[in-house]
Amino acid sequence: MPIYRVTSEFAVSDQLIPADVKFIARAGFKMIICNRPDTEPGATPAAQIEAECEANNLAFIQMPVVFSSMTENDAVNLSKVLQDARKNCKIPVLAYCESGYRSKRLFEMSLAFGSL
Repeated sequence: MPIYRVTSEFAVSDQLIPADVKFIARAGFKMIICNRPDTEPGATPAAQIEAECEANNLAFIQMPVVFSSMTENDAVNLSKVLQDARKNCKIPVLAYCESGYRSKRLFEMSLAFGSL
């Protein structure tokens, strides 16, 4: 599971499995955002990742988006989540999807609305 730093406060990764969460916590992340719908082939159910986040004292947000239909509203929602994360000392944040690209693109869109 490669982690790609987009900024010092935000990184992306491809699909996680529950065993990855402990490593992510040890790497200093405070929140994980799932941008992958559970209905996509090969997706680990978000509930499994969320359970591991709880066990490792990480915040978890499920925010599934489909790349071909991402909207401005999706970007606004991510911006709000990231602003709240900063206020509540839940940074750095790791977002994941199938390859990491969708999460990175959504983050780039969110910059227009004042995210990290």
